[in-house]
Amino acid sequence: MRKIILLHCFFYHYRKVGCGKKIVFPLFALLFCSCITKNDNVPNDIIPRQEMIAVLIDVQETEAKIQTQNLGMNDSTKNIAYNYYNDLFKRHHIKSSDFKKSFDYYVNHLDILNKMYEEVITGISKKQAEAAGKRKL
Repeated sequence: MRKIILLHCFFYHYRKVGCGKKIVFPLFALLFCSCITKNDNVPNDIIPRQEMIAVLIDVQETEAKIQTQNLGMNDSTKNIAYNYYNDLFKRHHIKSSDFKKSFDYYVNHLDILNKMYEEVITGISKKQAEAAGKRKL
């Protein structure tokens, strides 16, 4: 709100001063635009960022389980994958439609998704390190 009032005052002053000060407008516009911060807040119907990271970590683990079973692409494989994903969604208290809608949102906001996947990779690495530590015991 303060920026809007400031902008309004500037335009009022700009009209009063006249043509001699027109170089100031582009400089002010540049300064004003650089002060605008990008907001990473997501809409209410989208899974929040940290929760989505936890879901994505589990999605990667689920995909790894499916891949390591070396099952061909047949109906039973699809049923196994479906059951894995149903369990995953139940664990996180979400529906598959919630996940799809949220994932589509984040895909359309790649700057956020890229940051999230950095945390997903870190989370997976931590889990692998913990599992390796437990195997040594």
